[in-house]
Amino acid sequence: MLCWLSETPLDKNRRYLVKHTTRTAKCLFSSIDYRVDVNTLEQHANPTVNMNDIAHVAMKVQQPLAFDHYQRNRASGSFIGSFEKRVG
Repeated sequence: MLCWLSETPLDKNRRYLVKHTTRTAKCLFSSIDYRVDVNTLEQHANPTVNMNDIAHVAMKVQQPLAFDHYQRNRASGSFIGSFEKRVG
């Protein structure tokens, strides 16, 4: 699950960089499964993910990222908004 914080909608066909703690890795979004309507909690298939949308996605990351289960450790079980478009 992610909350998209960029003003530019998520584009599944673009490459991005993700920063988690001190590591930066290249990534692609392999699928956007659904967007969550925060008012009704309904799941919308084939969504466009815009700023502040919450969506269930799958990412392919070029390098392994170490993380914990969110309930076990919130600090290392999440990362916030450091997705950037890959230049070049």
